[in-house]
Amino acid sequence: MNKEENIVPVLQEILRYGIHPELSDLLERSKSRLDVSSTYGTILFAPLSTLEIYSPAKETSILNNLNDEKKAEIYNSLLQIYPKKDNEPEVVEVIYRVDKTIINETQMNWNKVIFLAHASEDKPYVRKLYKTLKENGLEPWLDEENLMPGVRWDDKIKEAIKNSRFFMACLSNHSVSKNGYIQKELRMALNELEQKASDVIYFIPALIEDVSLPDINVGTINLRDYQAAKIFNEEGLNRLIEHLKQQANIIEEVKRKENPIFNNLRTTISEGQVETALRLLREYVEVRDDYMMNEVVMIMSRYNNFKRQNMMGTISHEKYSMENNKIVYSILEIIKVLEVKEKK
Repeated sequence: MNKEENIVPVLQEILRYGIHPELSDLLERSKSRLDVSSTYGTILFAPLSTLEIYSPAKETSILNNLNDEKKAEIYNSLLQIYPKKDNEPEVVEVIYRVDKTIINETQMNWNKVIFLAHASEDKPYVRKLYKTLKENGLEPWLDEENLMPGVRWDDKIKEAIKNSRFFMACLSNHSVSKNGYIQKELRMALNELEQKASDVIYFIPALIEDVSLPDINVGTINLRDYQAAKIFNEEGLNRLIEHLKQQANIIEEVKRKENPIFNNLRTTISEGQVETALRLLREYVEVRDDYMMNEVVMIMSRYNNFKRQNMMGTISHEKYSMENNKIVYSILEIIKVLEVKEKK
């Protein structure tokens, strides 16, 4: 028996007034499905149930990697919608899955997306830059090209800066001398940069005129600490394009080299389908690695044991989440070992 009613909007409203209101925003593009089993739980005629939450891939990954406190807040909020009482579904688990029906609004490959920050006075040049980047197989993001009519443009620009692979600051005399929206965009991008690993190339100052970099600080980061690309001449622009293509292709090259079986396993785990991942892993080692078979069987036994305890209500939801995370870690470690063996 399945209940198709989408309770995400109600769940968002509850979370909005909780300890971590940002969880509500994380579910903005999500929908839910309640899977009601034929087995009764600890409450009279209350069937054991699982709530499946379907979200875009990025949000699904974030949800599956939330700490125990935030996962508990979502679960406890859910109990306000499905309280434990007779003759009602007893939700014992929340599973986060990728919504494969969602198509990215701009049909872009994330590793090629470049946000183009610029002053309005430089729009003619930036339009030409947009066209050149597109012709080279990259995915520039430009407000007049990518913003849909009727949307809150400020919210969408913040979202685009956060979700882009690269942020290109197109700097000229106009942009470095004015206190306009571009200054706000630069600060937002530097704030994003501060949260990334030190070796990640994200923020690219691109000089469309021969100017000095503005002195902008965000946290520990100063814009002047980053090497600028001089794209006001053709040689500099071509060099930057090749650099961007190389960075984008690095990700694609890694994808091509990876075993599709291991890719599928990692995707399955990111969708919260631990039981399916264990089954796929067992099928793989059954015919390839007798030694690892023992490890997989032990992990499956652990998983089935604590899942049964959870369904019986003998362990807390927090304990269940912690044990589930341990299982996921063990699966990922086995995948690493198998990958090394396969390359030998």
